[in-house]
Amino acid sequence: RRARNTIPTVLMAAVGDDASVRRAAMVSMGQLGDSKHIADMAKAVLKAERGRERDAAERALAQVAHRIDDKDKQATPLLEAMGDFSSSERMFLLPALGRIGGPEARRVIEQNLKDPNPTRHDISLTALCNWPDSSVAFRLLELARTEPNPVHRRRALRSLIRVAPLKDKRLSEQLRLDLMRTAMAMCSQNADRLLIIERAKAILHVDTLRFILPYVDQPA
Repeated sequence: RRARNTIPTVLMAAVGDDASVRRAAMVSMGQLGDSKHIADMAKAVLKAERGRERDAAERALAQVAHRIDDKDKQATPLLEAMGDFSSSERMFLLPALGRIGGPEARRVIEQNLKDPNPTRHDISLTALCNWPDSSVAFRLLELARTEPNPVHRRRALRSLIRVAPLKDKRLSEQLRLDLMRTAMAMCSQNADRLLIIERAKAILHVDTLRFILPYVDQPA
């Protein structure tokens, strides 16, 4: 109902035992919440079952954070809230932090990515792959080339394919297309090649047409 006076009740529902109610509560918080609710929403993210529910809860939290006017400070409320959580809880909040993005989040995630603990490394990579803009494009390209684990390499590659075509002031259309060409050369699976062809339509440049046309004659 977009009734802000219900927020305390909604936040209680977001950490309840009924998964369907938790999901609905976090959708509502994504619409109603502001920065002062992020700490409580972080608790709901941790309560959510890993998988679709956790992903949706993270997106709701990021939706609230992205309403903060200063883009460089959008991660600050969550980072401050994370100080009250245990080390393992902070680790499991990294993917939500990655969905928010920004320089503060990037520093924390990069530090955790260096951790030799395989679980922490895996979750930190997920956080970087959740990034909302193309500022991590070249980092994802590096990880797609250098990660020892082939699953991690493919995850980074698919995230690169997602963010490289995003239109922002960081990358020119030509550079965005060059990244897609590079990603195409790295692909070993048609599913990834098809994703590139689908995503390339966001790059409105005649060279995109030249890039895509040869694939018209390939049945796959």
